Amino acid sequence: MFIIILVISYFDYFRVNYFPSFMIKNICCIGAGYVGGPTMAVIANKCPDIKAHVVDLNEQRIDDWNADDFSKLPVYEPCLDHVVKEARGRNFFFFDKSR
Repeated sequence: MFIIILVISYFDYFRVNYFPSFMIKNICCIGAGYVGGPTMAVIANKCPDIKAHVVDLNEQRIDDWNADDFSKLPVYEPCLDHVVKEARGRNFFFFDKSR
């Protein structure tokens, strides 16, 4: 998770200093598994001005990510439940193929 935060910090520095008029407002990740879900959770948490969307074909996995009980997230990472709790609904969204 530290590497992802470092990359996001560098991206923010690069975006502000080299492309001040270029603003990313939405990011979509295909796949809510071990890579997509946690990565987008960190991006949503660290960049509140960017909307992070995760789509997946597996409806059960999306339901697990959207569940009210954060202990039932389909992926375990230390403190991931706190990150998802803070960002979900604000700028972090999960969708299945039907939406």
